[in-house]
Amino acid sequence: VRTGLTGEYYGGVAYNPFVGIQQGLVSQTNAPVFVAALGGDAPTHRVYWRLLTLESFNGVQWFTDQPELAEPDDLDAFEDPGQAFRGPIREIDQEITILALEMGWLPAAYSPVTMTADNRTVERGFRTKDDGSLRFDAITYRGMTYRVTSLVPDPDLDVLSRGDDGALSPVFRSAADDGVFEQEAAVTVPAPVDLLNPDVYLDLPPGIASGVRNLAREQTEGLVTPFEQGLALEAFFREPGRFSYSTTIDPGHGADDLSDWLLDPDTASYRSGYCEQFATAMAVMARQLGIPSRVVLGFTPGSRLEDGRVVVRDRNAHAWVELWMPTQGWVSFDPTPRRDGVNPATVDGLPF
Repeated sequence: VRTGLTGEYYGGVAYNPFVGIQQGLVSQTNAPVFVAALGGDAPTHRVYWRLLTLESFNGVQWFTDQPELAEPDDLDAFEDPGQAFRGPIREIDQEITILALEMGWLPAAYSPVTMTADNRTVERGFRTKDDGSLRFDAITYRGMTYRVTSLVPDPDLDVLSRGDDGALSPVFRSAADDGVFEQEAAVTVPAPVDLLNPDVYLDLPPGIASGVRNLAREQTEGLVTPFEQGLALEAFFREPGRFSYSTTIDPGHGADDLSDWLLDPDTASYRSGYCEQFATAMAVMARQLGIPSRVVLGFTPGSRLEDGRVVVRDRNAHAWVELWMPTQGWVSFDPTPRRDGVNPATVDGLPF
């Protein structure tokens, strides 16, 4: 059976668990880092693969700050209940085989609820971060296979389009008036749920230029819900002509300051870059609006092989943003303005 994978050997591929304004993540090779057989009711062309989430920002990089890891025997749930998604979900089964990836974090769809492997060392050799990320006690290796069941969020647009009072928020009211958004006759908006340790997801270091906050406020003026504010920030980065997606910037030769990259046209690589810069900027701007945010390090959906499996390659390495929506949970946004459409919108049904 032809699979689309060549017999060419690729050296090991690893990614630093940091995402920052300085270029460093992208390498854009064709190396297949893992392959997965998928089952369940989630559209496979929309399944993002995560390694881990990054909740801390030091002014230059996002990182995870010495996470507490739970042993398999101590797990009541892979993800802390205080962070779990509360909206609709789709169950998806994955059998993942590592190819070139050499890391201590295991790729899986969010949010894992089971993890098994025929190799007992693999099955017993993982721990979990509070976001559901899977930390392997060794380094992944070629041929390593494991199985994961995940409950993938399927955000409820009918809920997200409304404020706490049940009324459509300004963006969606305008869309409904224009006939491009069909609202449900009656929608029950769940009571907001507090995020576990919200200060962790709002904290920013001193020294970020006030112009960054002013820009965030300017782009979201008149918007009242975290969801439409998140959509406005995402659209700001993806609007043609504002920013440019480029992988030709040499690591270390672009901006090293977020405010310069966003605000100063004389800065090297001004408003040009790849996922690291866009995810960093959006997550910081969201926090300055009072919206809890985190950056996700992982992979875009990959491509389907002739045998039905999905192959994820080095060029799929990606960083995106999740914002906390009190009536749903963590919702993904992808501000990177890629022209090839490899990073589709993560909420179906948007009227714009």
